[in-house]
Amino acid sequence: MVLRTEGIDTDRALIERRYSDFAALYKALKKDHSSVVENVAFPGKLFGQKSNLNPENIEFRRSSFETFLQKICYSNEARLHPAFREFFYLPELREATEKLKGGELKSGLKLLLNSLHLQIKLGDEVREIIATLCGIVVIHEAQSKLEEANRYATAAVELAQDDFYCPHLIPLLDTAATLRWKLQMEKRTIERHLNRVQRMSGIEADNAFTLRELAVTRFDK
Repeated sequence: MVLRTEGIDTDRALIERRYSDFAALYKALKKDHSSVVENVAFPGKLFGQKSNLNPENIEFRRSSFETFLQKICYSNEARLHPAFREFFYLPELREATEKLKGGELKSGLKLLLNSLHLQIKLGDEVREIIATLCGIVVIHEAQSKLEEANRYATAAVELAQDDFYCPHLIPLLDTAATLRWKLQMEKRTIERHLNRVQRMSGIEADNAFTLRELAVTRFDK
């Protein structure tokens, strides 16, 4: 369970990981940034059911894993390591992408929202947060929840600002303008923003990928 008491996101985010996931993260950080995990009492793997159920072992391991995660979450080096993203974000984001491809919108949305909480709390890259926000917009729009879609689209636009070469920005602004038109909201500001981005990037909205296309191909190689 990951919490953050300050800032815009004070909700809990939950993830479930096996011992092997913790071990892979520890091993990767120890190899590339040994100073980050020095003095960390990382527990070894237990063998046998009795050992696994021993209350003292359970408490020691719980405390050790908590200390380990708290330490690396305060390290910029650790947060930028690919293994960190693989541990905290990527499994659920990949699963959400597959759910979206298969039309399982409700379960895909749940995964994206939880991942978004983690990304914000732990400081993921801005473009990655924008990509998750855009996936949420796609699902809300498909469910005809236009107000929710507009809320997340607005948050994504505010994050992207004038990142002219962010692949999501043009389809995001185009979608935001359409949502505001459907909701009978003021859309001139968004349309001016879109026109400026198209002019600066040399890419027209009609020639850009749609938000859905970007969402379902997010992890395609």
